[in-house]
Amino acid sequence: MRAGREFARRLTSTLKGLRGRLLFLVAIAILPFLGLTLYSNLERRQRTIVRAQHELLMLVRSVSNSQRQYVESAHQLLIALGQLPSVRERDAEACSAFFAKLLKQYPFYANFGAVTPGGDVFCSALPFEKPINIADRDWFQRVIQTQAFAMGDYQFGRISGRAVIVFGYPVLDKAGQLQAVLFASLDLRWLSRLLTEVKLPPETTLTVFDRNGAILARYPEGEKWVGQTVPEALIVQAALKQRGEGQITGPGLDGVNRLYVFAPLEGPARDPAAYVSAGIPLRVLFAEANRILVRDLAILGLVACFVTAVAVIGGWFFIARPVNALLGAAQQIAAGELDARVGPPYVQHELGWLAQAFDRMAEALQARLAERRRAEEALSRRSVILEAVVFAVHGFLRGTSWEGNIQQVLERLGQASQASRAYIFEVHKAADGTSLLSQRYEWVAPGVCSPVGNPALQAFPWLAAGFGRWGEILSQGQAFQSHVRELPESERTLLELQGIKSLLIVPIFVEQEWWGFVGFDDCLAEREWLPEEVEAFYAAASVLGAAVGHRRAEEALRQMNFAVEHSPVVLFRAQADGEVTLDFISANVRQFGYTVQEILANKFSVFSLLHPDDRARALREWQARVARGEESFRLEFRFLTKDGQTRWMNANIMVMRKPDGSVDHYWGVLTDITEHRRLEEQFLQAQKMEAVGRLAGGVAHDFNNLLTVIGLHSQWALRDLKPDDPLRESLEQIRKAGERAAALTRQLLVFSRRQVLEMRVLDLNEVLMGLSKMLPRLIGEDIAVKMSLAPGLWRVKADSGQIEQVVVNLAVNARDAMPTGGTLIIETSNVALDETYAREHAGVAVGDYVLLSVSDTGTGMSEEVKAHLFEPFFTTKEPGKGTGLGLATVYSIVKQHQGHIWVYSELGQGTTFRIYLPRAKEEVEIREAVSEVTPTPRGGETVLVVEDNLAVREIAARVLRELGYTVLEAASGAEALQVARAQGKLDLLLTDVIMPGISGSALAKQLVALWPGLKVLFISGYTDDLIASQGILEEGMALLQKPFSPEALARKVREVLDKPRP
Repeated sequence: MRAGREFARRLTSTLKGLRGRLLFLVAIAILPFLGLTLYSNLERRQRTIVRAQHELLMLVRSVSNSQRQYVESAHQLLIALGQLPSVRERDAEACSAFFAKLLKQYPFYANFGAVTPGGDVFCSALPFEKPINIADRDWFQRVIQTQAFAMGDYQFGRISGRAVIVFGYPVLDKAGQLQAVLFASLDLRWLSRLLTEVKLPPETTLTVFDRNGAILARYPEGEKWVGQTVPEALIVQAALKQRGEGQITGPGLDGVNRLYVFAPLEGPARDPAAYVSAGIPLRVLFAEANRILVRDLAILGLVACFVTAVAVIGGWFFIARPVNALLGAAQQIAAGELDARVGPPYVQHELGWLAQAFDRMAEALQARLAERRRAEEALSRRSVILEAVVFAVHGFLRGTSWEGNIQQVLERLGQASQASRAYIFEVHKAADGTSLLSQRYEWVAPGVCSPVGNPALQAFPWLAAGFGRWGEILSQGQAFQSHVRELPESERTLLELQGIKSLLIVPIFVEQEWWGFVGFDDCLAEREWLPEEVEAFYAAASVLGAAVGHRRAEEALRQMNFAVEHSPVVLFRAQADGEVTLDFISANVRQFGYTVQEILANKFSVFSLLHPDDRARALREWQARVARGEESFRLEFRFLTKDGQTRWMNANIMVMRKPDGSVDHYWGVLTDITEHRRLEEQFLQAQKMEAVGRLAGGVAHDFNNLLTVIGLHSQWALRDLKPDDPLRESLEQIRKAGERAAALTRQLLVFSRRQVLEMRVLDLNEVLMGLSKMLPRLIGEDIAVKMSLAPGLWRVKADSGQIEQVVVNLAVNARDAMPTGGTLIIETSNVALDETYAREHAGVAVGDYVLLSVSDTGTGMSEEVKAHLFEPFFTTKEPGKGTGLGLATVYSIVKQHQGHIWVYSELGQGTTFRIYLPRAKEEVEIREAVSEVTPTPRGGETVLVVEDNLAVREIAARVLRELGYTVLEAASGAEALQVARAQGKLDLLLTDVIMPGISGSALAKQLVALWPGLKVLFISGYTDDLIASQGILEEGMALLQKPFSPEALARKVREVLDKPRP
């Protein structure tokens, strides 16, 4: 037993050794040949199968073709038999005798016969004892139906009792009527005769079976199988399923595994009526292939035994012995004998080269021990540095103090690297774009001087100082280390001043941009940082860059959150559900009275926050814009604050879609545009007022020309009438009507801002005090007038008469709002309007203003009335009780004074008008009182009257002539120049401002140039040409506003003529 176990151990050891592995390689080498042998045999079998399939297919096709030939032969034979008189006359005896002879001539037929149209057999080659009716046969029925040749299914004949195929043929008379049906039964035993002529392999079978699995013919053993029905047979099922040619392998009717090939035999209507199959046993088919396989495997086994013997013997001499020498040397080295060698001579092949390499390896092993100790030290330093990096990561993740954390990280890194200093520099830009370096943080070892306070290290222009090479290296992501003494002088000087011997700097990148560097100095000795250390410092720089980037991001996020929370716009996100439910909204929604928790907890939708009248419209438009595939869109709607106030909102919506195109959610920004819409409405109102004003000014101008003619004629005529003249009353009515019309046109001119203003610096309080006695009489005793006039009121530049008109109009308006009495309050004060007020009120400039406030305790106004308050001809009074120009005139006067007017009113709470007039820097102008002169002034000077309106020109000239003046007339500027040159001397030019061709001002300039002492008096229905800025007269110009009276004309002409020359 012990000897057996020892043998087994040695055998196992041998198999596991080189020789065993060599034998394994031999076996592996033989495997391809074994595989090739098996593959060749497999191909041989496949070729045998293909050849057998082809031969069997030819056989079954031959049977099928023979069947077709028999069918055609039967068709031709029956056509010929159909011409026999005995058949047509149904002579049973003669017909049967003829068919009996014919059957002997065609032994492959089983029978011939004839049948009446009713199916009764009246003639047969084979005798039959009792009457036979075959009307149920399918071939007979086909002949009756088609009146043509027909073929029946394979069947057993009722007369012959054999497996036959029956063919039928109709016999027709001349009229086409059926006389009889001929039939011929083909005996299937012709198949057996066919097979005897074909040489088939042993045990090959040929079988014919019909669609029901009934065996019609079989070779060999036909007597055993013919007549049996075997629908479950494998070949029968395969043929019925295929319904065409095919092949299958499996057990046959006798249980023998065969290769079968089958083909259909044509039946009626060319459908398969039966199938013929041929099968060869597989053992017969593969007998030759199996014999060749056994032979090839025997030869391969002999070759394998020979190769194995050669491999075992040669392996010992050429492999095992050299390997044993190598093994011995390796075991010595493993035991600590590092001087062990295989030694020469080295054979010149792989094992010899291996021995040489082994000896060189042993020599290098001793040298590597020192390198290993150095690497262990480097890894130890790297580990310490990485521990500092991990500390930094933990510190930054904890979110502790940035300053304290960065100092601790630098201390850890400096101690880990055994450096004298560790520091961080940042690259930044000066105001002029210069790139600078500044030291941000530093750690120094004990006893080492700290240069952190050195101003040279703050905002250091490193490029200009010659450190551009460092920037190129660091910006490319590479570390830089050097001994200071080896650096160029431009770099060395600054470093030597700090006592640095060697340095290492590693770039810091923030968001893939060079941000600065972390550096390490050795001030004690020159040194080189190992690659492992530099690699660890790269990791440290990466962590520092990520920390700086994170700090930036936190600061940006803090600023963004601050901006969002303090922004007037509200950011929100909504779900893509049917309600558009809010799932995020910025905290500044509190400006509308809501809290974020309140909106999200109650699952508010966007539309639930809208004004009820806007919800359906906003939802429809939202859904339509999304359905059209718009990625962003804008909506405007009214928003309800929590306390019920209505604010106009502009919503900018962004549609966020999924990859399949469906909506995922929405982002939106709500902007309060209430003030914007109000300012827009104010602007549109101002444009409308301007347009109506231009129309009113034009109308007033034309009316003034007519009223001038009416007034002058009526007043001049009244001078010539006696007090009791019956025409005086009519002329008085004409004059009064003209004055009322003139007052109305003056209001139109004021409204259109084409009324001439006599602007001067004045004290608004003095103007109001001048009205204090007149106002109570104007508005009635049941209304109390209270004035609160601020002391030290700033001055304004205004037309006092127009300001009085403003106050009177507002007082009258207040009176109508207080039908049962009340209080009228007039106040003044100094105000400074800032940018906030200017933004909220269109057209207002920032600056100092004097505020005039007129308030009442009346009925107040609705929002609709306030919207149309300053429109001309708008009135809430009954017809005939107001022109609708009162407040429109107030508005126009204020605007013509560069001022602003705002109204504040609520129903039942009274009304306040606030008028802001710009502050004037000049001193108040003192005007001397002018005493009235009763007599109408006269004169004898020469006056040139220029007026394109004939009626105005004629009456003006008539008045002046009767006052003693020499009057010249001209209808245009060009005609006036001709008249003036012809006259030679003029004292006064009285001219209309607006005329065709040369205007009045242009004419005055030309004539004054000819006669420098010429006086000029302008007359006009409005004075666009004379108004330099909003109706203010140019200095030194005199104007008489149409319509005017003869008295006014006389006084103005005299005033201008008597005025001393400047």
